[in-house]
Amino acid sequence: MSQSLILAMMDEGQIFDTERMREWLVVQRGQVPVPDIDHDHAILR
Repeated sequence: MSQSLILAMMDEGQIFDTERMREWLVVQRGQVPVPDIDHDHAILR
């Protein structure tokens, strides 16, 4: 996950959902060699 994404999320007052991201990564690792995390995957909703 890029530093620029983290900084953008912080600037927008967004909250990173660690547990949700870990669950998403487990699924993605079974589907693609290197998961690509974008803004929508990292935000707590």
